[in-house]
Amino acid sequence: MGESAGVRYHYMDSMRAAMMVAGVFFHAALVYRPAGYSWRVTDPSDLGFFVWLTESLHWFRMPAFFAVAGFFCAMTFGRDAGVRKLGSRLLVFGVPFAVMVCSLQALQYAFKLDFQGSFAGFDASFWRAYFRDGEFISHLWFLINLSIYYVAAWACVTLLRQRDYLRARVVTYAFRYKTAMTLVATVCCLPAIVLLRPLTIGDYGLSAAVQYAPFFVAGYAIFRHAHLLEEFRRPGVVDIALTVGLVALSYGDFTGPVGRIIDLLAFYQGGFVLTGLCMLLFSSFFNSENRLTRLISDSAYTIYLLHHILVVMFATWAARNLPEASAALKYSMVVGIVLAITFAAHHLLVARVSLARFLLNGRASFKLPRFLSPARQSA
Repeated sequence: MGESAGVRYHYMDSMRAAMMVAGVFFHAALVYRPAGYSWRVTDPSDLGFFVWLTESLHWFRMPAFFAVAGFFCAMTFGRDAGVRKLGSRLLVFGVPFAVMVCSLQALQYAFKLDFQGSFAGFDASFWRAYFRDGEFISHLWFLINLSIYYVAAWACVTLLRQRDYLRARVVTYAFRYKTAMTLVATVCCLPAIVLLRPLTIGDYGLSAAVQYAPFFVAGYAIFRHAHLLEEFRRPGVVDIALTVGLVALSYGDFTGPVGRIIDLLAFYQGGFVLTGLCMLLFSSFFNSENRLTRLISDSAYTIYLLHHILVVMFATWAARNLPEASAALKYSMVVGIVLAITFAAHHLLVARVSLARFLLNGRASFKLPRFLSPARQSA
């Protein structure tokens, strides 16, 4: 294929950062969808563009992100799959999650209640609802998924030590024809998704961890065997045509089991095909590092963690103070301000202050307990 491991790392890291930064565009667009749609803050417009934007990002943003996460998980455990390496990754996920739950997530919930006119202070009822309704999770649900996936991957690598089935010809066939991957993922995941659906905390359920797992597994396999990446990122005409057909069907009036099956088939088919196309795009245009992509990649985690409450705050302010302004103007303003603040927060604070870097990125430049401090921190 002619690609070095370094080249693959660069464009996969750029893709990871892009999917995280796209969260700013996605969540801000939720505010301005037409009447009938709801989110934490709503400022309805008559522009169908915002519906199109949120739906388009929905089909590939998180599938692509979890595929890249699987790629980096395989890289992390490639040479050292010890418990210390697992512990360091769980710190990267768990510390920012805990810090956000104890601070900005609660403040974000207060802003939501204030926008709805029902905020009565940080009393006992506030905190009960905060945890009971899953408000403490919000946009951080992906960290729960990643923790589950890393523990499962570590267990498979270190405890089971099974033979490498990824070399099988049938795996290559599945990566070449995304419809085969879609069918396997649907058959394997649908029963678990149905069984786990009642286990929810607010809007988050364990079924989400099962639903996105095939993308993580695909990314893991892509790192282990480079030829699978070449197959995966070049979807055929039939796969693309089936994606269009299934996505169109998913917007039909199907209900019950048939509707759930069609939705899941469309979700996997669209996710696999569009993720492959994203990898093709980034491998073609972002296959070398430059200062700008490095700055964005370094700050992407901080941007994603902090952006949600800022979108809520500035969208609320714009709705109350700029009622006559166009939705396009308010959306552009919110996105621009949030990106500027979060980018600056990373490079002026998180990247320079050790404690801030640990609390918001889970990365320690000071000495940790031995079982949490691998000899070499992984990317």
